[in-house]
Amino acid sequence: SDVGPVIRAMPNLPASIGRGATGAYATPETPAERKAQADALLSANGVVAWVESEDLIDAVTALSGSGPAYVFHLVECMAAAGAAAERVNCSIARTSPPRRCGRT
Repeated sequence: SDVGPVIRAMPNLPASIGRGATGAYATPETPAERKAQADALLSANGVVAWVESEDLIDAVTALSGSGPAYVFHLVECMAAAGAAAERVNCSIARTSPPRRCGRT
């Protein structure tokens, strides 16, 4: 490649608390010791998955980068359903819906 040694990494939001997943790609010109250093740094945020082609970073972003947003949206929907159930005195809703959904 004509870009030289480059490492591209795509962490997801849980990386901010050390529980993330990071997709990473290193150009062929990247020395092994630099890739190892990047791996050590990125591993502090969670698991690291190295891909063989930079084009695969898009797939990594779609899966692990966007995945937490889908989970957060699901929890919001579950909390809203729990709140709606509480409004009609449904027997399944006895505790705070957000707390219950977050532990589901």
